[in-house]
Amino acid sequence: MGYSFTRKECIKALIKIGFVKKTKRKAKHDKYKPPFVLDSVSKNIRPFIMVPRHNFYCQDALVGEIEKLCGQEIVEKFLNNLN
Repeated sequence: MGYSFTRKECIKALIKIGFVKKTKRKAKHDKYKPPFVLDSVSKNIRPFIMVPRHNFYCQDALVGEIEKLCGQEIVEKFLNNLN
């Protein structure tokens, strides 16, 4: 894997594919709600993606969460919209 993108690129790509910012208060992470959630997702998975505001080093985990929540098709759209 080994994805390499910045926090700003990540947020732009999430918004382009339909994610909506869920939090309005100041916190250590921003929450983004996906355009839809797969029906096969269990109750143990949070219905949002968390993007940290601090040191941004969790690119692989973020892509994995998008895949678990929305599927491989959305991951491909996300990766295509990074640049």
